Amino acid sequence: MKKYLPFQAILIAIVQWVSNCPISAQSEWFSPQQWESLVQDSQKNPIIRDTVLYQSFDSDNPLSINYSVSGQYDFFYPQEEGIQGASDSRAIRLYPGSTLTIDTLIYPALKMAEIHIPFAFQHVNKEEDIYFTTYFYSGDTEFDARPYVVKSNDCSRYFREIYVGRQCFYRGRRSDPYRIQIKVTKPTSASEGYYCIDSLFLVGNIEQYSLLQQSGTWHDHSLWSHDYTSLRRVALINADVRIDQAAECQHLINNQKEIQIQPEGVLHTRQMTTLHTFAEKGKWYFVSFPHDVSLNGIDTRFQLGDASTITTEPVNNILYIQAYDGRRRAENNRADGNWTVLSADTFSPEDILLEKGKGYLMAIDETAYIQTLSFSSPANNSQTFRETMSVPLEANTLQGGDEANNGWILCGNPYPSAVSLQEILPNPDLDGYVYLYNGQDYEAYPIDSDYAIPAGSAFFVKAVQDTELLFQRKEDTASSVILQHAALPYQGKEPGSPSITQAIKPSCKIQYTIRAGKIHIQNSQAGELIVYTVLGKEVKRMRLLEGEGEYALPQSAGMYFLRIISGTQTETVKIK
Repeated sequence: MKKYLPFQAILIAIVQWVSNCPISAQSEWFSPQQWESLVQDSQKNPIIRDTVLYQSFDSDNPLSINYSVSGQYDFFYPQEEGIQGASDSRAIRLYPGSTLTIDTLIYPALKMAEIHIPFAFQHVNKEEDIYFTTYFYSGDTEFDARPYVVKSNDCSRYFREIYVGRQCFYRGRRSDPYRIQIKVTKPTSASEGYYCIDSLFLVGNIEQYSLLQQSGTWHDHSLWSHDYTSLRRVALINADVRIDQAAECQHLINNQKEIQIQPEGVLHTRQMTTLHTFAEKGKWYFVSFPHDVSLNGIDTRFQLGDASTITTEPVNNILYIQAYDGRRRAENNRADGNWTVLSADTFSPEDILLEKGKGYLMAIDETAYIQTLSFSSPANNSQTFRETMSVPLEANTLQGGDEANNGWILCGNPYPSAVSLQEILPNPDLDGYVYLYNGQDYEAYPIDSDYAIPAGSAFFVKAVQDTELLFQRKEDTASSVILQHAALPYQGKEPGSPSITQAIKPSCKIQYTIRAGKIHIQNSQAGELIVYTVLGKEVKRMRLLEGEGEYALPQSAGMYFLRIISGTQTETVKIK
């Protein structure tokens, strides 16, 4: 059932949306080199008013705060009891003599914090009152003597009801609250009435932009320049991050970092921008995005080129994009000539040019002076990332040729992180493999094998009818080997009939230790040591000497994969 926020939250959201305009297509905020200075600039990073926490008592609410209850209580849905003003969330019901203590109201960067708690009561008697006590980091305690005084027996009021100048609503105003205690008094002769609370809000003033500066979990306050973001704020991701509960923001800008959605984790954003680096100019790469990209969401320093584009200037910032036409391949029954160039002439600025879950071939002109481009979804094109995701596959119209030419679809990684083939669920409508180009031909990797597809990469699958590619995140897939997509030759090579071999990761006897920023390998044969980011980008390649050797590792903070190739042995090591 869809959850609707109470009227107060809706009103706050409307006011905030009016005051927070979307970021322009090419903004200084798309330059990570400037982030540290921008977030500290009060002119660039304005103070906004935001609801940083909305908490209900639904059993499946992933934003659950820590709370404890003593005395008699239970849970119910006030709307079903006909209590006006309630949201459709579950509420906690507190009977006389009970106490609700809510902890972890921690948001250090919040200024002028307010705790908002609407409540209602049914059939209570005089002296059965509700008290709110707030505790602060400073050590102070704020005791509120009954926001509503019950003056008669068998008294009932709905949520936020105003009666004789009193309202069924608690508003605590002060900086740095961390705990609130809610107590219902119990006289000698108590009624069977109750109080109920269906939601809690933490509202205040805070900077609009916050920079994630160190790797860790999203809800670690210390990792952000201005605390982790809420629904009306912008998250600048400049370090790998894990999400193990609900996280949200208005706009997420990712500087090619790993955003790992763990089981129980959810990420919701109204808009998303991905920064993507092309390793070499003039070469075709398999690319995908975890969000839609509109034509006017492509880096405005570039123009979209096609087959007719003539480059005569010393510098030509031109982006070329091709999509794969599996229908044409099936109809023509040929494994060549099936790439289609995407031209700006066939799209309006607001049209979706690149679809989430689909893969593309992309290249920048050999004369381009920029190699890192921004790709943005339209404003209010909400994205939600969960432990389970799906990519729709339309294959019914791809079945007109021979079996070797039927059903080819170029898919994209739907997550903003590497995804293991172990996390793709078996599907009888697929042939059981994903296909990636290895520099000479397409290689088939079995679904559920110990390999992983980098974030922002694309891969082929082969389907016999319309279906879905289903993903289910797992706790630990760190041992999966990150597959590297080689640049495709200009002729647009397509997957044909590769020999299907189930590559099994060989057992490895390479002995190594890691200490003081170096890896010490004890018994290697001649080979290579390659260092990748979690997005699969190569950052360092070293020759591996025979025998014993010591090799320097990257000094920049973050998570890396080391691929040790020693003779015929290969080992992948994950380091932080």
